[in-house]
Amino acid sequence: MSFGNFIAAVFTYLRQVEIARVFGTSWKTDAFAVSLVFPVLVREVISHSIGATFIPIYSNVKEQKGPLAAKILLNRILTWTGLAGLILSGLLFFLSRHLVYAVGPGLDQEALSLASVMLKIMLPVLVLSALSGVLQGLCNFEKRYGLTSILRVIEITVSLAIVFLLSGSVGIMALPLSVLAGSVGMFVTLFIIARRIHHSFSIELNPVDPDFARQIRMAIPLIGGSIFGFLGPVADKILASFLRESSVTALEYANRIVKILFSILLLPISTLANVSLSSLSARKDAVYFRKELKTLLNWNSSLMIPGSAILMVLSVPLVSILFQRGEFSISDSRMVAYSLMFYAPWLSSFSFGSVISRAFFALKDTTTPVLIGIWGMIVNVLLNFILIVPLGIGGLALGTTIASSAKVVLLLYFLRRKTGNIQGRDIAVEHLKIFLGVAAMAGTMLLMKQIVPYDMQAGFADKFGKVVLYLTSGTAVYIILLISQGAEVSRTALRKIKGFRKR
Repeated sequence: MSFGNFIAAVFTYLRQVEIARVFGTSWKTDAFAVSLVFPVLVREVISHSIGATFIPIYSNVKEQKGPLAAKILLNRILTWTGLAGLILSGLLFFLSRHLVYAVGPGLDQEALSLASVMLKIMLPVLVLSALSGVLQGLCNFEKRYGLTSILRVIEITVSLAIVFLLSGSVGIMALPLSVLAGSVGMFVTLFIIARRIHHSFSIELNPVDPDFARQIRMAIPLIGGSIFGFLGPVADKILASFLRESSVTALEYANRIVKILFSILLLPISTLANVSLSSLSARKDAVYFRKELKTLLNWNSSLMIPGSAILMVLSVPLVSILFQRGEFSISDSRMVAYSLMFYAPWLSSFSFGSVISRAFFALKDTTTPVLIGIWGMIVNVLLNFILIVPLGIGGLALGTTIASSAKVVLLLYFLRRKTGNIQGRDIAVEHLKIFLGVAAMAGTMLLMKQIVPYDMQAGFADKFGKVVLYLTSGTAVYIILLISQGAEVSRTALRKIKGFRKR
């Protein structure tokens, strides 16, 4: 899964590089970022609501009632998910102008008109993403992780091809067309995969089914929570639209960079957490449930905390080397890097909270994470208004990071109340070792930047070599410190390596 996600991240980066090279950052890219809000919202709602609740319900039905009942349930979910997507698409078509104005009130009329047209082009994505989210849940249940990891690669490859082929002829409109084409490619691939694992599709319009009702009851709090949680990023765009031109795009680029690292490192852990914790909860194995949760949290932090530190310390060099070419200037790099520096810690806090949320979902409690998420959204918006004055777009990113960290504290508190001892002392000790290693890593990278300064105007080879130097020296120090402290993740990794060598 990590390898597949890494390949997808490479293609995602190439797509973003091509967009940056051709279009840079301008009012047109701001319009595209605003038009993306609602298609992305639907994808997030599906992944958090249907995706998180499908596996626990589907596994119980298949175990207790057999494959036929599970197939009928899946077809019923697909039928009603598709209908809901069609209704929502029709509604958004007529409200497109009002919706983009609500998200980007600070944009001028030309940008808002462009965003409205782009949104209408991407409306089929709502239906395709909804159906794809359910089918991907089926593939994850069947443990076809290799296949599902290819899906994102196919989606991005198709999208990238459209950008290459059409950007010269249709200009900025190639971007919404590329999003639509990618969604079509993913859905068709998922449909073929589902048929290959012997699932036959049929329309199930009858909503009267206790298992379907249970799925809806579990999903409704998550749908509401996802929508409320998404209001934080929407508020970022609303406020950024009143700042200097390209501020919305700068936030979007910083978000994309963080999401690339997220997809490589966290997505496999999150998927495995959903499957393994649901299985242990269904067997009522509380001891191994807590042990598995501790392992997942430790591995998550051992990857995501150093990832956040790298993005913070090397924000300017990374943005420069990743995107600074063509229409993407040095000032654009500095603007995106400034936002990324404040946004990077969100990666660690959000990923940690995501694993804890999977524990709640496995215990069939979707209400607690949702209520905490709503509280976090309110805090996020309040912090946005406070921090935007002294820090600009950096304040918007920092508000998101602080709110996410606060949510993690509450999630841990309520999970401990729900399950009792979650081996918090062991988790705290392991995280202290990780933080010490990351502190040394960050210090090493800062020292290397002083010894070997980074020049944003230098050639690509020179900039790339220096970034590699910073990364390798910092990573080496981090790994050495983890091993020397006897961190659990390092001991486990060494045992796996020794076992592999013996084979």
